[in-house]
Amino acid sequence: MTAPASSESRTALFVALGAGALLLCGLCGLFAAAAGALYFFASARSAGTGPIIVLPAATATPRPPEALEIPIEGFQHVQPGTPLTYSHYPPSSGAHYPNPMVS
Repeated sequence: MTAPASSESRTALFVALGAGALLLCGLCGLFAAAAGALYFFASARSAGTGPIIVLPAATATPRPPEALEIPIEGFQHVQPGTPLTYSHYPPSSGAHYPNPMVS
């Protein structure tokens, strides 16, 4: 027959079990985070996008957008059903029907 365990040894056992459980949960969390990061970078690489890299403002060189000159092609109304052609798409001017399109 064995002697009953003292309350101090039971307390030490529960503290050790609790610490082990916390350590195991922490390791599982780290593993899950690493797996998620690997999945993110692998999927970004297979999509051809890669990770987003933000450059500091000092190294970024802003470029103004290039202006595109589009001539005005008039604003005349034509009969509905008349075929229309434009030199630029989407058109910003030109012949058009007098009423909006019915969808």
